[in-house]
Amino acid sequence: MLAQSHGSECLFYLEDVCRVEDIHRRRTMLMTQEISRLAGQINLRSRLPSSSLIWRSRTAAVVADNPLWQTAKPLITGSLSGVVATCCIQPLDMVKVRVQLAAAEGRATSPFKIATETFRKEGILTFYSGLSAGLMRQVVYTGARFGLFDIFVEQANHARFDAVPGFAKKAICGVAAGGIAAIAGTPADLALVRMQSDSLLPEAQRRNYRGVTDAVVTIAKTEGVTGLFKGASTTSARAMATNFGSLAFNAQAKETLRDAGASSTVQVFGGALIAGFASSFF
Repeated sequence: MLAQSHGSECLFYLEDVCRVEDIHRRRTMLMTQEISRLAGQINLRSRLPSSSLIWRSRTAAVVADNPLWQTAKPLITGSLSGVVATCCIQPLDMVKVRVQLAAAEGRATSPFKIATETFRKEGILTFYSGLSAGLMRQVVYTGARFGLFDIFVEQANHARFDAVPGFAKKAICGVAAGGIAAIAGTPADLALVRMQSDSLLPEAQRRNYRGVTDAVVTIAKTEGVTGLFKGASTTSARAMATNFGSLAFNAQAKETLRDAGASSTVQVFGGALIAGFASSFF
């Protein structure tokens, strides 16, 4: 009886031990699985972009699909490209205006000599006289000509214009965009010339413009609103010819290169080179 009792107790003890070991083993397995699951989630989250990046990407996608942005995009990108270009070439443009004024007065027209004298007498900042007017001109003129050209080309691709040859449509669009943009940019262009040449006048006749707004307002007050558009016809005619050579040839060149299987980089640079060469004749 005693042996049987001890045997039963040992059996129960062994069963308890096995049960405890089984429970411990199960708990260990569950903990391991839980740790693996959490580690997988952490790894997955680390590969996902942050909430700010997700928000930015969603916002960019919404803006890109917005019809208003699609319409304004060529105007904005054209304006920005013109602003950057103006900041780079403003000193050369300043020298060009001085050369033209010197030629009108019968003086020496050497660009190097004029640039040297200007630097010695007026300082380096003089080369950036009229920068605000130059920037305004680029925002209006360059933004308008690129934007209007894209809008006109899109309209020209309508089925009712299928009978018109492709290059002829681009040429008409380039001429129209250049002419309209030039008229819109004439006040800023006039202000730019006035600001660059102001320091050459006798001191009593100088206007000492404080900026492009002051120049435009002063011209409008003294010469009338129509005075802001002096030379608009000549400027527009020149712009029509220039944009025929640049915009039309650029679009046609990129289209030809694309059809020939050229990469996007070759299309951009090749189109620009061809358009630059063609516009030099106008």
